[in-house]
Amino acid sequence: MTERILIIDDDDLVRTGLSANLERAGFDVAAAASGDEAIRHLGDNRYDLVVCDLVLGDTNGIDLLRQFQSLAPDMAVVMITGHGTVRNALDALRGGASDYIQKPADPEEVIHRIRMVLDTSNIRKNLEDERRRAEERKRFFHDQLIRSERMSSIGVMAEGAASDLGSILDPVKGLPGEIAGKLGDGHEAQTQLRALDEALAKAAGIVHDMQVIGRSGTIKMKPLNLNDVIGRFMDTTEYRRISAEHPKVRLDVDLDGALPGMAGSELHLAQALANLYVFQCELMANGGVVRIQTTSEFVKQPVGRYGSGEPGDYVLLQIEDTAMTLADEDLERLFEPFYVREKMGRHMTSGLALSLVYRVVQDHGGYIHVGPSEVAGNRFTLYFPVLEAAEGESLELTPDYTGQETILLVDDSQTQRDEAVAILTALGYDVVTAANGREAVAMFEEWKREARAPQTALSVIDLVLGDDFDGVETYKSIIELFPDQKAVMASGFSDISRIVEAKKLGILATIQKPYTLDSLGRTVRRVLDEG
Repeated sequence: MTERILIIDDDDLVRTGLSANLERAGFDVAAAASGDEAIRHLGDNRYDLVVCDLVLGDTNGIDLLRQFQSLAPDMAVVMITGHGTVRNALDALRGGASDYIQKPADPEEVIHRIRMVLDTSNIRKNLEDERRRAEERKRFFHDQLIRSERMSSIGVMAEGAASDLGSILDPVKGLPGEIAGKLGDGHEAQTQLRALDEALAKAAGIVHDMQVIGRSGTIKMKPLNLNDVIGRFMDTTEYRRISAEHPKVRLDVDLDGALPGMAGSELHLAQALANLYVFQCELMANGGVVRIQTTSEFVKQPVGRYGSGEPGDYVLLQIEDTAMTLADEDLERLFEPFYVREKMGRHMTSGLALSLVYRVVQDHGGYIHVGPSEVAGNRFTLYFPVLEAAEGESLELTPDYTGQETILLVDDSQTQRDEAVAILTALGYDVVTAANGREAVAMFEEWKREARAPQTALSVIDLVLGDDFDGVETYKSIIELFPDQKAVMASGFSDISRIVEAKKLGILATIQKPYTLDSLGRTVRRVLDEG
């Protein structure tokens, strides 16, 4: 870039001659005949260097030098005079001048000394810029360290609290169903018991979230494609529920067809995606657009606002909204438990939703960056390392619980039905549901009337569905219609006599509620494969 120089001298011959010499040397030159004219130039333009006469008609060069330092503190100044003394030179240098030249001076010498001053000034500016960048990097990494330590402390606290709360909840989780079974369908307390059962299920969900936040690095991974996770999430009842609650928000999806694979837990990734989607929908109460995009790139310096990684190839999940840009104060504490709900007024289910997102990304070896979108709103970018296995290396994987069969889920708790549907859908199954045993049996009766085979490969039936028609009676009625129908019995408490009776009828396995990925996924896959 051509340096800009301002010549200030009230001697027209000196001014024009010096300007011509500097222009021939390649500089962009402007000239002023007085101090006032020079100040006007500096108000309208930026200059890299000023050559100023020490004695001007309307002012003193030293006084003008002080004004230069106020107007343009980074600009270099060279004083030039025909009335030079040692004292004048010292005054100029002490006042901030970069050099002092005595008239008359050889034109080549003037150009050489100006170049020296400019080079020195550029070096000083580069050093200052580098020092400033170093300080910014230091502050950035210090903030990251503080944030990481804070989240780590929160994780330890969450794990401890989850353990204590789990110990309290475990003995009572099955009591509403047990009591409901003993009271019978017509009892007036059934409504309250169902509400209590749903409240306990929500409490168990919060405890589960706290466990995820606290147990860093313990989720089970397998090779997967993030596009598939997004596609299956959009087929879940969870996605449909969120969309129904936010009808004014439109979702656009742009997935990279050549996206490389990664190692991950589909259930946890889908939950993180759902939580972010809910958060961004709630940012746009009056409607807007959420855009989900996947891509991949090689990242030389993998550093985000929330974490960092090793240089390499990354799968990127970008989620943009058209909401108002988040404030720095909110961004600073966005992923801390309860901050979003309590401080930003969001209605997230437990207040732990974004904390779970942060933990899931950390457990996948990734990091997060949040900033303004290029168009409007906010952009969340989640970075996940690309899965690369060395030749001949085998990946240690968890058992594959996925499938494509159709499963019938019979459970009278809406909350627990939704949890089980989310788990089975994430594993790839098609799921149909029934809220009670008679509704389930009606499906099989219709298939029988139409002389069709059952559309379900397996039924998962809750044991407690009412005194006169519980899970055992439901299964008994089903096998009277289709003797080969496979089934699994689920129970929130242990009624040994009914479970024994169910096994005599042909129930192939039992699972303990609440539903979990491991217990439900493993049992369903084993029964389907082995019968």
